[in-house]
Amino acid sequence: MDTFGEKLKSEREDRGLSIQAVAEDLGVDHDQLRALERNDFEALPDEAVMVGWLRAYAERLDVDADLMIEDYVQERDKCLRQLADAVTAKAAEIERAVIPSAVGHRPRFPRLLAVSVILAVVAVFGVWWVLSGDGTASGTTVAEGAAAPATSNETAPTPVEGQPTSERPAQRS
Repeated sequence: MDTFGEKLKSEREDRGLSIQAVAEDLGVDHDQLRALERNDFEALPDEAVMVGWLRAYAERLDVDADLMIEDYVQERDKCLRQLADAVTAKAAEIERAVIPSAVGHRPRFPRLLAVSVILAVVAVFGVWWVLSGDGTASGTTVAEGAAAPATSNETAPTPVEGQPTSERPAQRS
């Protein structure tokens, strides 16, 4: 399939016109007309200037100007899409080359670090609790409110007169 520029060049050559003769007739640089025939849209002026050139060129070649402008716009848009796709593909290729390990890989270090810290905290708390002297280390516990059993070396305290005792008086019914 011929591109816009190839069709334009073919029309010019079919009429026996040189690029220099057309450039003189249109008052434009022949290098820019060559760029147009190569579909080198980056070397061409902005769209407003191009529409004027294409109208004059169509009159010189005796072809439909609106159709020529429409073909130019379609070809330019197609080339711009291809360029954008190529740039996107190249950027993805560079990204894969620069950051190969980041694709589809989740680092395990933070999870391992978090589990290690939690285990260390639990271990330290466990050691502190056992050694804190709350009675769990000896294996004996004292129930709340119960009197500790007296050993043979201990004597029961003697209440001092006038001082309240911990014993409750018997309740009357």
